[in-house]
Amino acid sequence: MAATSTGKRAIRYLRAHFNDGVSQNLQQLLAAAIAKKSKIHERLQTIDAAATATRFISRCKEEDGFLCGHMTMFERGSWQLVISDDPNATELTFEAVQPPTNLKTAKQQQWVQGALFFIIVKNHVAIIQSQSLKSSAFEHYLAWLLRDKTELLTPKQGFALIDEPMPATEERIRKAHIKSIRLGRPLLNETELEESAAVPKNKITHAFKASGPMIQVIKELMDPAQFEKLGLADRVLDGNLEVWVELRHPARIRSKPEDSIRLLDDLALGLRSLDEDEIQLQLTDGSKVKGNDLRVTGNVSFSVSKGVPVESDLFNNMREWLRQQIKNGLVKPD
Repeated sequence: MAATSTGKRAIRYLRAHFNDGVSQNLQQLLAAAIAKKSKIHERLQTIDAAATATRFISRCKEEDGFLCGHMTMFERGSWQLVISDDPNATELTFEAVQPPTNLKTAKQQQWVQGALFFIIVKNHVAIIQSQSLKSSAFEHYLAWLLRDKTELLTPKQGFALIDEPMPATEERIRKAHIKSIRLGRPLLNETELEESAAVPKNKITHAFKASGPMIQVIKELMDPAQFEKLGLADRVLDGNLEVWVELRHPARIRSKPEDSIRLLDDLALGLRSLDEDEIQLQLTDGSKVKGNDLRVTGNVSFSVSKGVPVESDLFNNMREWLRQQIKNGLVKPD
């Protein structure tokens, strides 16, 4: 395998939004926060009760007028499952290995469980997220860093990273209007089970238990006694279900009030931060809008060396992508 290759990842645009009373933009605020908390340990945010799982900004530097960096998540003391690459074997078993020690610094390394790359200029943000570190985690971390750790924002000063709708998509929605909005979420959350006589390790490969927001939706719609009979708290399934909620005008109403039409349109645009497979829009002209059409996204290519993105190349291509979105009018300038 070649030491150097080419990678390609999805990139997503977000805009930092503050309420009244905030005079600085996100680029200025984050630069000030990193200057105040220059050491990694000063900006570690623990995300579990044992304080072993952490997320933090692991790099943040100004390059070509942009703040460029990445956010990392790891759990201290975690082990990584491995298996032998032996196709001639009749069966293979799992083993676990600890992360190695850096030979140059003698520092203990950790397995990276999630990484998110970002560039920021003024209030414009572009990110490349991972399955474990998404935009919502980045938003929550920034709010924690700017409010709790550095007090650059007061508790009452609002902050959010919001998606900008594609101009063409917004025009389609405003012209044809929304007929229905469908929102979908998993009913159960995946969980890890300890091997037991009741649940042998080869019986359930993906175990799901009752937890998450959609359980509450079902509970509110059912008679309490009937809900308790389901015994969801004690049930484990080897597959998940999805709950879809539909927002629409009642079928019996032929004439829709203008204010409710505008509300559906505004809701559709306001829900654009959901993952693309969690929202479906049906327009009155019969066409459909996919979740990805509601936000500004694209793809960037970059060099990869020994499995690691070449950051100079990655950040340069991310900056160029964002400049093109502004130039082409897909992103509104400040």
